[in-house]
Formats: sequence, C-alpha cells, structure tokens
Amino acid sequence: MKKLLAALALLACLLPLPAGAESFLPSVELWGSVSFGALGSGLQKDFPDGTLSPKPDSYTAFLPMIGLRGYLIGPVGLEASSGFFGTTRATADGYQPLDLYNYFMINAGPVVRLGFRTGARSAVAILLGGGVNYSFPSYANDFKSVWASMGLSLADLTSDVGWYGKAGFAWYPFPGLFLDTTFWYYYMNAKNTNGVTVDGTYYLFAFSIGFGI
Repeated sequence: MKKLLAALALLACLLPLPAGAESFLPSVELWGSVSFGALGSGLQKDFPDGTLSPKPDSYTAFLPMIGLRGYLIGPVGLEASSGFFGTTRATADGYQPLDLYNYFMINAGPVVRLGFRTGARSAVAILLGGGVNYSFPSYANDFKSVWASMGLSLADLTSDVGWYGKAGFAWYPFPGLFLDTTFWYYYMNAKNTNGVTVDGTYYLFAFSIGFGI
C-alpha cells in the first residue's frame, strides 16, 4: 500500500506539468541498462540457504540488458528486451562471494509511456510495463565446485516461462535521447532435470540510456 501511495503521489506531482509530450517524443526507442538488485524468495534462495555453511547473509543480482520498444497507439506500445551475463551471488561472513546462478533472459510485453512537457522540446515520462520472460538459467561454476568438493553434482536446469513487471521514470533532455531509472520485479522460473521447480523472485533497479530511432 505504501508503494502504491508513493506512486500516486508522484503522478499527482507530474499532472500539473504541460502535457502533449507524445507529439514530439520518438515512437521507437532503443535502450541499454545495467541492473542491480537482490534475490528475494523462491527455491533459488531456499536451496543454498539449506546447503551452504555458513548460511548466506544476502543474495545479490546483476543483469545488463538491451531493449527495443515501439509505441503503436499513442502512449501504448510493445517492448522486447534481453538480459545477458546475468549473475546471482551469495555473500556471507566466512567465505568469499559465491556465484550461484547464471542466466540469459528474454522479455516481451506491453508498455505505456505517460509523457509530460518540461520545455519546448524536453519532457519527463512515467514508464509502466509487464509481460513474460524466458530465463535460460544455469548453475554457476562456483556453486558446482562446492558440490563437487563433496563428491556430489547438481542436476542441470531447464528454462521455463516466468513473468515481470516494471515501473520507471525517464528524462528526455531532447526527443532523441533519454535517461531513466526503472524498478523491475521478476519471477524467474526454471526446473531441474529431476522435475523440481527452481524459481526465484528478483527485485532489480536499472539505470538506462536510450535513443529514439
């Protein structure tokens, strides 16, 4: 509820700004970002919680991304993006940070851009979106090595369909360029070859630069 009220308050602050930014903002945008965040829950967290000693204090995530979106009807459009070299890492007192999971990710879904003029050719915008993702995860070599040292091995992971939601705030100093910060919520879904669901919920903050094309 607090997050919803904060979002509504931000929107209320922006409403008095002169509207009509869609008339000069680009209809197709290409962007790149770097995301940092945490693994919040799911078997991707519960599994190392129960097998690593000492138990990890935190789980951090890193995911560079590139994306393309096109606005088809006014502020409503479609977006596709890809994450690469994604890593989830466990940290704890007693051992060096340990890479647990690697992933390559594809996302697709609708997006809405609510633009507000800040000048003759400048604007700010709220970006809202969501959709499905396909995560292509694997166990990291560091995590495999821990199990190999005990004479054990990890079952391979296979991809499955998950979903995501995003909310961002962008600044357009001029129509062909924008900077934004975005909050992403991911439900990353996978199964191991034994049929066990190895899911994870992620919370990421992304910092992006984009161009109108």
